[in-house]
Formats: sequence, C-alpha cells, structure tokens
Amino acid sequence: MKTKLNFLVAGMFLAATSSALATVRYVNVNNANPTPPYTNWVTAATNIQDAVDAAGAGDEIVVTNGTYAPVSVNTPLTLQSVNGPGVTLIDGGGTVRCVSLTNNAVMVGFTLTDGNAWAGGGVYCESTNAVLTNCVLTGNRAGKAGWGGGAYGGTLNNCTLTGNGAAFGGGASSCTLNHCVLTGNSSSADYDSGILAFGGGGAYDSTLNNCTLTGNNSSNSALGGHGGGAADCTLNNCTLTGNWVHWIPY
Repeated sequence: MKTKLNFLVAGMFLAATSSALATVRYVNVNNANPTPPYTNWVTAATNIQDAVDAAGAGDEIVVTNGTYAPVSVNTPLTLQSVNGPGVTLIDGGGTVRCVSLTNNAVMVGFTLTDGNAWAGGGVYCESTNAVLTNCVLTGNRAGKAGWGGGAYGGTLNNCTLTGNGAAFGGGASSCTLNHCVLTGNSSSADYDSGILAFGGGGAYDSTLNNCTLTGNNSSNSALGGHGGGAADCTLNNCTLTGNWVHWIPY
C-alpha cells in the first residue's frame, strides 16, 4: 500500500512540475521593445516565428491583432490569437505557405491567407494530430498540380475555408474536418501540368463531419474533374448545395 501511495505522490509531483514548466509567450507586431524570451506584453516578440523558436513543448503563444509573416511550428505547443481570425492574420504573400504545424501543435483563431505551396498553401500539418480551431483559410493555393489549397493533413474544427484552390482538394486534402464551412473553393489543373484527373473542389481524400459545402467546383481544360463539393471523401451528416463540375474539352 505504501509503494502505491509513493507512486501516486510521485505522479502528482511530475504532473505539477510539467504544468509549472509551461510558459506563456507573447507576440505584438507593433511592440517597440521585443526582448527574448517574450514572457510578457512589454517584451513581446514582433513576429510569431521568434516566439515559436523561443518556446518549449507545451508552451502557449498568445498573439494580438495584426498581420504576420508565415511561421513554421516544429514544437508541440498552442498558438492562440487574442481576438480571433477577424483581426489576426498570417499572410503568405502569394509565394510561400502560411503555416506548417508539427504533430500535437494547436492553432486557434487565425486567418491564413494568400499562401502558396505544393501542398497546404494555407497550412501543412504533419498529421491529423495537428489541430486548427476557429480559423479562416482564404485565398490560398497549392500550385498547378498540388494538394489542399487551404489545408493539408490536419484536423480542423469550426473553421471556414473559402476561395482556395488546388488540383486535389481546393479547400482541404487528407484532413479531418469537424463543423466546418467550405465555400467557393475549386479544384483544377492546367492541361500542360500532366494531371489527367483532378477533383474535390471543397475537399479531397478527407473525412468531413457535420460540415457545409456550398458553391465549390471542379473545372478546367484538362481531361476530367470530379467532385465539385468533395471527391474520395467520407461525409457524415454534411450539407452540400450548389457545388458543380464543369469539364471543358481541351
């Protein structure tokens, strides 16, 4: 009995120690005095990447209003905006991916826009163990023959994906989406890209639960698009309206 009690006390001590070691770091694009390790608003980093690079596993990074440069999160931590996606943006500038997330990283309350990459123009996740919640992914691209214009590989909860494009999964590819809205996304491929079949204007090769897909499309002058709303997906209790496929012979 004494041995079991000792193990219990040791476990409680380790849990408390782990919690105590977690640190909150701050980001404010307009801060005049950014000073590592960015542990209060007075010394907040002016870009998210600096705070991420200073963070350890389990830390939380809090980001206030502004437009920020792309970021690569290679540590399992939580990236949280103060006031939500309407005022907290990460902009890829039309040339690079907005965000990369490692396993067990969590992102809450951001808009990811104008990203461009071969997979996951808005966000590329190492697996579905990387999670986005209450995020907006808009106007992102995955090239002429890419996957997941908005998102690739993660779990998305209560997110909006709009106006994204890719050959496979204009909105999302290889993702799990829960209570998400996918609207105005498109899958397409140029004939010269060599892609002979593409699809999933809203989503491709994904699982969607309680999602709404509207106004997504699969079209272009290649040999065949399919799945204006979704292609090669599992849909559970989803609503699809106004999605379409348009094949234009080359």
